[in-house]
Amino acid sequence: TYDTLENNIEKDGLQKTIMQMLAERAAVDIEELIINGDSKSDDSFLAQIDGIRKQAKSHIVDAAGGELSRQIFKRGYKAVPPKYLRVPQEFRFYTSPGIEVEWKDKVADRQTNLGDAAVQGGLSSAFGVPIKGIANMQPYSTGEGEKAIDVSDVILTHPKNIVLGFSRNIRIEVDKDIRRRKFIIVLTAKLDSVFEEEDAVAKIIKVKE
Repeated sequence: TYDTLENNIEKDGLQKTIMQMLAERAAVDIEELIINGDSKSDDSFLAQIDGIRKQAKSHIVDAAGGELSRQIFKRGYKAVPPKYLRVPQEFRFYTSPGIEVEWKDKVADRQTNLGDAAVQGGLSSAFGVPIKGIANMQPYSTGEGEKAIDVSDVILTHPKNIVLGFSRNIRIEVDKDIRRRKFIIVLTAKLDSVFEEEDAVAKIIKVKE
């Protein structure tokens, strides 16, 4: 509103702050769309495209609600055809922050320097592949009633295998509603995301949080 811009302690600087916050929020929303997009979703925002979770179909490993373990990561690793894993340390296990913390906790139980590093927030890995928690890879429920548990997915792929394309620059437009004494800020983008080689992806599903 006009009043907000006139009565804040930042004065004219508030407009710049709002634009910065808008850009940061847009980055989060774009990440959510390319990860969780599902053309069959009830959420109109997520229904715009199929994200990488939906696109990963060729190599599925079902953890069936099992506890996170070294064996689960091994099954995911072996599900990717060996021809793609020439440099495994350049790949990533992408998962929820909760799964990443659980794995660090398991590594920390080992009385070694590696265990100490895990507690201090060092980069965790499994079979030489770094594990990266992504805020928008949220858990979901499986099972019914008292048997329902929270689970999440783990996606193994090379970061450069995830292609994000924009058909034009992100556009921010500002208008005024002089009757309601408000500024209107609208951000739009035209984008899509695909795997360059979907065969080089493994998805581990239903890993217990």
